[in-house]
Amino acid sequence: MIFPYDHLSRLEPKTIFEFGSFDGKDAIELKKAFPFARVISFEADPERFEICERNLDDFNIEIHHAAITNFIGEAQFYPAKFMSNLPPGKVGEAGLAGSLLKHTEEHKINQTRWQTFFDEYPITVPCTTIEGFCRMTHVLHIDYMHIDVEGAVREVLEGLGSIRPTLIFAEVYGRELAFENSNTFKEYEMMFDVLGYTFIKQYPDGNALFQLRQKP
Repeated sequence: MIFPYDHLSRLEPKTIFEFGSFDGKDAIELKKAFPFARVISFEADPERFEICERNLDDFNIEIHHAAITNFIGEAQFYPAKFMSNLPPGKVGEAGLAGSLLKHTEEHKINQTRWQTFFDEYPITVPCTTIEGFCRMTHVLHIDYMHIDVEGAVREVLEGLGSIRPTLIFAEVYGRELAFENSNTFKEYEMMFDVLGYTFIKQYPDGNALFQLRQKP
């Protein structure tokens, strides 16, 4: 994963949220880059969550089993499974691109390069909102928020409430082609603008960086 280190180094984040941890490696990289930061990770897939727990155990990183969305309770999650032993997975292991949104047929075909199978039937997972989690854990501010939720960025943003992270890094390009009811980049750009953010830069793999505008 590519991170916006040029912006993060100037920010010197004290609180980092990471959504869609998968195996915890991104969270570890962020913790190594900013060892004094509180890094809080979330993973919705129960099998991937157990992998994250094991991998993050020695790094003083918090990991929570929850999908981040626009309500608190339980949500329907569409898992993925690996069909081969090619990295980064093993046959039958929970795979890449599990999502709260159903995968499009086009996306299923494209993901064959990762040897990934998408389950047609969702599972039930715990879910929460950013505002709800911050209230429960007494987090007053997020410096950097890293969103990798496979098409469900709109739902994450709808759950911000009054919370406004300084920097948000999110997958926002081409998601409407991969997930049903996802959004185009232009739609995401408008959502961020309404929330008080400015588009800063496009990054590989469909990612973009947004920064909170300073109040006049």
